[in-house]
Amino acid sequence: MTVSTSTNSVTYVATGATNTFDYDFVVYDESHFVITLDGAGVTSGFTVTGLGNEAGGTVIFNTNPTGTLVILRRVPFTQDIDYSPYDPFPAETHERGLDLGVMRDQQLKTSVDQAQADADALKIRVDGLVDEVTEQADRAEAAADAAET
Repeated sequence: MTVSTSTNSVTYVATGATNTFDYDFVVYDESHFVITLDGAGVTSGFTVTGLGNEAGGTVIFNTNPTGTLVILRRVPFTQDIDYSPYDPFPAETHERGLDLGVMRDQQLKTSVDQAQADADALKIRVDGLVDEVTEQADRAEAAADAAET
């Protein structure tokens, strides 16, 4: 199998009208899911279909959720494959290890992109504050100059 998409999460606005939510990326193990509802982790009350399917699958909740629902793939930063000398080459196992490496790369890219977006937003905010303070200082200086004359 290959990891043919850079998508590793999907976000829904859950209105309480349904309990099924699709994800369109491969996930090998249910422990690789992070599901949040309004920012709080959800660890039970759902089942997952499509594990190992390159096209993804479905998260089915026991009750219809409401709020912002995020389905995220997060694989561990470990490597559990152990090759035995002189055994036949386990191509499927090897490829799965490569896939998990790509998935970790995608997680890191998502984190870096978010950090950059946060830094950019902070810079815009700081620049705006600097402009505001400069304008206030200019007004204060003008008022002081006017008071002296």
